[in-house]
Amino acid sequence: MLHITNLETGETIAVHERSNEKGRIIKNNHHYRDHAQRIADLEQAIMVLVSSDIGQVLCAVLKRTSPRIYKDQLVAVRTLLQAHMPVDRDLLASLSQRHELTASMLKRYLQANGQAKQRGRLVRDQSLNPILDLGAYAHVGHATGQERLHEPA
Repeated sequence: MLHITNLETGETIAVHERSNEKGRIIKNNHHYRDHAQRIADLEQAIMVLVSSDIGQVLCAVLKRTSPRIYKDQLVAVRTLLQAHMPVDRDLLASLSQRHELTASMLKRYLQANGQAKQRGRLVRDQSLNPILDLGAYAHVGHATGQERLHEPA
């Protein structure tokens, strides 16, 4: 292994595998990737799936909520939006106005929205409830872990 160290601090910067084979080159392609371009591509993909105005606000909320894992959040949100097409525009507009939003939260809202549609329980007039909290629906049909098992008498 080749260890690259900061001589001033003694901190290990990188560790790379060395090849014992003559003429073999080992590359870490990760060094050559443009991470900013990847994020821009993911943001653009989300804006194509939803409108650009909602997409921009949605991306901004995701970035504000999880700046260190923003790219991962974008990948997950893109996958969720693709799986739940067509996505309710009003739901996305209200969710993008939240202070915090993660891909996991979006998943629960999309699932709850789908369950509410199946039951015919959607609020049609958004002015009555601008941020429709469907979180209660997300756990419908899931075990709570508090069930009691009764043994036969």
